[in-house]
Amino acid sequence: MNFTHIKNILSLLWWSIIQSLKVSPFLFIVENISTIILSVFFIFYSKLQGNLIDSFSKVHEDIWIVIIPAVALLIFTVVRDILGYLNWSLIGSILRQKQEKYYNRLFLHHYSKLDIGRIEQPEFQDLKNKVSDRALMSLRRLPDDTSQLIGRLIALMLGTGIIFAIHPLAAIFVILGTIPSFVIEIYYAKAQRKVWDDLTAERRAFWSMKSSFESKKTIQELIISNRTKNFLDRIDNYLDKEYRLDIGNEKKFIIPNILVKVIETLSIGGALYFIILQGVQGILSIGGIVFSFGVLYSINSSLASTVKSISDISANIPYLKNVKDYFDTKPMIELSLKPVELKSDSKINIVFEHVSFKYPEKEENVLQDISFSIPQGEKLALVGLNGAGKTTIIKLLLRMYDPTEGKILINGVDLKRLDLASWYDNLGVLLQDFSRYEFLSIRDSIKLFAKTQLVDEEIHDLLKKVRADSIATESETGLGLMQSSEYGGKELSGGQFQKVAIARTLSRNASFVVLDEPTSAIDALSEEAIFETLNKLPSDSALLFISHRFTTIRNANYIIVLNNGKIEEEGTHEKLMNHKGLYAQMYRSQVLGEK
Repeated sequence: MNFTHIKNILSLLWWSIIQSLKVSPFLFIVENISTIILSVFFIFYSKLQGNLIDSFSKVHEDIWIVIIPAVALLIFTVVRDILGYLNWSLIGSILRQKQEKYYNRLFLHHYSKLDIGRIEQPEFQDLKNKVSDRALMSLRRLPDDTSQLIGRLIALMLGTGIIFAIHPLAAIFVILGTIPSFVIEIYYAKAQRKVWDDLTAERRAFWSMKSSFESKKTIQELIISNRTKNFLDRIDNYLDKEYRLDIGNEKKFIIPNILVKVIETLSIGGALYFIILQGVQGILSIGGIVFSFGVLYSINSSLASTVKSISDISANIPYLKNVKDYFDTKPMIELSLKPVELKSDSKINIVFEHVSFKYPEKEENVLQDISFSIPQGEKLALVGLNGAGKTTIIKLLLRMYDPTEGKILINGVDLKRLDLASWYDNLGVLLQDFSRYEFLSIRDSIKLFAKTQLVDEEIHDLLKKVRADSIATESETGLGLMQSSEYGGKELSGGQFQKVAIARTLSRNASFVVLDEPTSAIDALSEEAIFETLNKLPSDSALLFISHRFTTIRNANYIIVLNNGKIEEEGTHEKLMNHKGLYAQMYRSQVLGEK
């Protein structure tokens, strides 16, 4: 362990203390000072016990000789117990709850500020799961562990000084007896951390499987397919592996831990011998012997606790580093230092200029030299086989990633220079893998996305436009209907969820609407009504959508056909059908049933 490593550890500890101070400076300081004070109370308690015992030898002289030390011991006991209650049960409890709230909020707020490119990285997901699994708890515990360590070190030095004054060899025996315990604790903590870290990716998959298995839809599908056993076998395999590794780790340390306990007992025995010798020689009174025994066991306890605290801190340092790395993680996209703000409800013109893109750590381009424009009021459709790059274009347009080459202009300004919040304020977006918000009512899920405060009449109007008003009108709770029976509502179909999601998008009153497979689960009549609504958007509102349904696509003002990341053809439906290329081939296959 070199100086740089020690410096890094101290830096991380200081960072954790600063974070805890931000939660509640007063409670943090009071709790840690009282922890340090309580750590040395046992020595004073032992001294008062010794004084009380010695006082009995003089009870014949005056009864107050016994009463005064007895009262002092009782008062000290009451003060210790009250301080202990205030420290652990009251102040500590309040502080822990504040920390829980503060760190969870901090964790989620930071997560929300990252971009999709960063979030999609497997390395970042592993880091995030390490932080949420254990590291946040380590961040809460480290300041407490540090203050306990300081208190125990003070108690250790004070007690060792007292025993050393009684007999130096007694103190040496106790200290030497704890060295093996310290070494074993360090290696044990390191082995535990290795097991935990090695299972990070598998543990993330396990929690996803467990969460999925507990989902009503997943369990229904598995039961119908007779595949519950297959799924449970995967879960059991992980649990068995985690158990084997944990138990294997414990078995490795059984004999070393037994030897450590034997050595500790022998060291205490050696120290006791020298203290008893002092009593036999008349150097120590009976009370002095009791006091010495109390201090001796206090030293042994403090040493064991110190070793445990150092081991815990040492084991938690890597987790603390995970937390700091998480909060130091920046978005992959670089925000402009002087962003150009886009006014709300701006008229949107979009131009892609020779855009190429490849995903991070991938070698091949997903898009190659893409150029097209979406003038204000244009209704443009992206078409292509799976993997052609359609969704990637939307991701670039939403600045989830930046182009590898070329640029995207919004009203003549490079998207990289735009203030993202103002850009998003002009958008209404429905992605293919949208969230259902089953824990919200229909009213709340739509109002969550609306740019203005909607009244129920306006929400009903939005639902009517997408042929979803019957969901609310046929329910006793109306718009207050929860979107899942699990939350006391109604189980909506996939198509109904999609309609509500489209209504949410329309509630944005956006000047540019982006839809990725918006009607994949919706019946033909509803789809026709929805696109009739979309076609009635204000004439200066632009629309970009992806769909595999050509009955929808053919109504677009302009169609771009992608193939292998390149624009293969573009134009109106009539022009593309006359061209007899890929578009005509796909259209005839789907609509006319031709091969």
